[in-house]
Amino acid sequence: MRCRLLAQSLRQFVSKVTPLRLVSSDGHDSLVQEAFRAGITDVFQRTRLGDLLAYLRDFFRRMYCHDLAGERILLVEDSRTFVQMVTNILQRCGIEVDSVGSVTQARQLLAKKTYHMIIVDLVLEGEESGLSLVRHLRQYGQTYIKLPILVMTSFDDSTRRIELFRAGANDYVPKPLVEAEFLARVHNLLTARKLFERVEEQERSMRELATTDQLTGLGNRHFFFELAARYLARAEREGRAMCMLVADIDHFKQVNDQHGHAVGDKVLRAVGDVLRAFLRKGDLVARFGGEEFVFLMPNCSAEDAFAKAEKIRRDCEHLDVGGVRLTISIGVACFDPGSPESLDSLFGRADKALYDAKRLGRNRVVMHARQIEESVRGVSE
Repeated sequence: MRCRLLAQSLRQFVSKVTPLRLVSSDGHDSLVQEAFRAGITDVFQRTRLGDLLAYLRDFFRRMYCHDLAGERILLVEDSRTFVQMVTNILQRCGIEVDSVGSVTQARQLLAKKTYHMIIVDLVLEGEESGLSLVRHLRQYGQTYIKLPILVMTSFDDSTRRIELFRAGANDYVPKPLVEAEFLARVHNLLTARKLFERVEEQERSMRELATTDQLTGLGNRHFFFELAARYLARAEREGRAMCMLVADIDHFKQVNDQHGHAVGDKVLRAVGDVLRAFLRKGDLVARFGGEEFVFLMPNCSAEDAFAKAEKIRRDCEHLDVGGVRLTISIGVACFDPGSPESLDSLFGRADKALYDAKRLGRNRVVMHARQIEESVRGVSE
């Protein structure tokens, strides 16, 4: 009874949409239930005033919505009066608003500009409704999958709400609009989108850390093996040649011992830059570990692979990293789609060719042809 009398007294001085918060030292469930029945919006315990302060900070942040400044919204509404009213509400928050009156105009504008959210009326001029626009956007898959859609409707019945959600609308707001409720829904949808994008960015960063060599910026060993297996399967499926180069910096330990690891790191980065410069679209290059690099070239003949390896070797020979000159040795092996082999086999042949390049004096390219190896093995047997 006390709560009801208090709420009724306060409502004489504030609007129906103004939230009423009760702070009480009585934490019994009966008081909380009585307060809600009386029209109190929420109850905070006097012993937990920190909860109330946190609520008030969030309430005023959302009410003034300064954190939405710079967001871009497309408003699809055919009533000029309503467009003006909604635009004024949103622009007070610093939100940029473009408005159109039909689904056709909305599609045309979406093809030209990027928006952070769409607000669309359910009933529009022309042959298509707001529901048609929602379905159209969700059918585009990844293009608009993250775009929040808020539907405005005068038909506030459960059947229509269910159909809106099934079509892909994120939320709806009934007409006539209650400004505080409308802004709260807009704020929630835009904030959820930003949080989703932040999570995506964190996932991208984590994937990059897991697959990228932090020193050279090239892929790492894990990255190479994950993708190389797919490359080999595609080459076998499509009957295309593919070549692999395994490169190693000559006498790299001496560089570290004589000049220090900081200079050694610069040498590794310089060699990585040379390899990156020779990348074609679709090629794969990675730092395999230590001073060793691996380069995979789909749709590449043995002659072209050997020529590219020679160019890489010469470019590295001309490097001058803080007065340090260096050379590299490269082993080359090519996949023959007529005689399929495993990734380990292809890598093993390229690595053996690299070993031979080292054994023959370094600073050279050696290619191992599978047919020659097999004939040699046949003679020895």
